Amino acid sequence: MKVKKSSLSLFILFAFCSTLFGQAPDSLVEQTITFNYQSSSVDGESGTAVFNLYEGGKAWEYDTDDGEWESATYQWEPTADKGEFVIQWGELEYVNISLSFDSALTGTFTYVSWDDDGIIGISNIEDEGTGDFVISSISESNKPPFERYFSDDFTNPSLTRENFHLGDGDQSQGITFEHNASGFYTIRGLFTGEEGEDDPHDRWFQVSANSLLPMNKSWVVEADLNLNFSASAPTTMLQYAHAALQLEFDSLDYGHFQIGRDYGSMNSCFANIYYDPINNDDTNGNSAHHSWYPMTATTEGNVTYRIINDADDYTLIFQYQVDQWGSTHSEDAQSPIITTVMELEWNDGSYVTFDPSYSYYGGNWKQIENWESIGDQYVQPSMAFELPHRWDEDYNSGDRNLTLIELQGGEMSFSSFSVKPDRDIIDFDDGGDLPAFYNKLATEVGQGGFSSRYHL
Repeated sequence: MKVKKSSLSLFILFAFCSTLFGQAPDSLVEQTITFNYQSSSVDGESGTAVFNLYEGGKAWEYDTDDGEWESATYQWEPTADKGEFVIQWGELEYVNISLSFDSALTGTFTYVSWDDDGIIGISNIEDEGTGDFVISSISESNKPPFERYFSDDFTNPSLTRENFHLGDGDQSQGITFEHNASGFYTIRGLFTGEEGEDDPHDRWFQVSANSLLPMNKSWVVEADLNLNFSASAPTTMLQYAHAALQLEFDSLDYGHFQIGRDYGSMNSCFANIYYDPINNDDTNGNSAHHSWYPMTATTEGNVTYRIINDADDYTLIFQYQVDQWGSTHSEDAQSPIITTVMELEWNDGSYVTFDPSYSYYGGNWKQIENWESIGDQYVQPSMAFELPHRWDEDYNSGDRNLTLIELQGGEMSFSSFSVKPDRDIIDFDDGGDLPAFYNKLATEVGQGGFSSRYHL
């Protein structure tokens, strides 16, 4: 699973420079830049990076490999037929690029990416390389999918391709995606991990939805999903697997939220919070990982997993719903049983868990360290899979070796996924007790124009 921003994406993002047959543009606002790059570093990679640039130095990068959107800031300084472009993620990662224009919209570039590793005043070169670029106006088809709402029951493969980055027949990192009119989205194959990654414990895979949801508005994301390893030959080797509804944010800080099904106990759901602040020094262990496995029986009937953003109360609510028949089969409708397992106050990072096996649903609130309000950010929904695996431990050395297990079709699947608006934009009542993010929101709204992420 992605925990820190890829250094690759950093270098690719920036660079513009001299113009051979045309003047370097004075402004890049409302432009899309597509970079095709080649690293000159040892074991370097080639690839494509796409950036949409807006007023106020705001940028959004689209990852053509996994469909994720990531926010950043940029600077552009043209001088005659040259220009310097810098794109930056938070305080620690940035890229310098120099561009040479073959025409007003195309050319070549060189780049250097930097990472200061949390040591103030000391930066290290992460990567260097070259490539070519194309500039175009931002269009409806390539702009970030802000507040895009949809429902997908996976009975229309062409519609699913509009809603998710990967569709029927696509392949990525050893995984093949199968989806047809039967109404199931499933995966099969043996996961090979991120190309170029050296993490031997990589076992997570996400399928990004084509939607970016603002935390300052209320909405509901939900999915029906299932694990079924009963027919799998290597089941006796399998120890762990998870399928989950996931929300991810990736700007100055990185984090994700999940709720889904855990294979380890088969009848359990799990909820998960991961938070990695930009000021995190890995040596200090400042990232936060909070998982909760309530004692629940979620195998009866159809199970829906849900995350609700209550923007009025600055709260994410993690729920599952089981649709059960009434006392007699003569009843026409099922009766939903909705259970809340966790709540997160996203303005201050406090959270509470609930155990449905007890009559008392309350719990002790806990605090996530180094938390910064995410009220001015967007989250991107996805289908997330912790692929089937087992751990082999060498007790003499203390090492834990990961063995991934090949997936057969139908063992991990989704049967529905929806992103729906809930209530209108935040009502702050009398304006008291506002979280820190509100000052940013009010300023951007007051500025108006398309540049504001809170443009009304």
